[in-house]
Amino acid sequence: MKNYLLALLLLSGLSAQAPAATFSSNLEGDYECTGTDEEHPNMVFKGEMVIKKTGQTYSVNSSFSDNASYIGTGIYDKKKRTIALVFVNSQNTKETGISVMNIQENGAMTTDWTYLNRTTIGHSTCTAKKGTA
Repeated sequence: MKNYLLALLLLSGLSAQAPAATFSSNLEGDYECTGTDEEHPNMVFKGEMVIKKTGQTYSVNSSFSDNASYIGTGIYDKKKRTIALVFVNSQNTKETGISVMNIQENGAMTTDWTYLNRTTIGHSTCTAKKGTA
């Protein structure tokens, strides 16, 4: 199950707290994530992700039910509501990859991700824990 990202990072949504007209660009917070990947099609992975603003970038830390953890750095495009992110499992550097997190108008964050030198894409959705983001 280590082949899931955060995706993170990881690797990836914000819960709907307000209408789109008042969409907040503050991404910092704690998130609960679920996702799938094509290498394990019958499994759903679960995890947690923490996003913090670090100057012009964002740091992302995530951990999953299989004890895999990832760290990453992302760039947020406010106009497109996307985060481009690079991530790595510090315990297994073969699990290094990229992800694109899309923040929907309703606040949901969906992520497509892959590891370097792989030909499949994983998918995840994250929601803000109550009282954060």
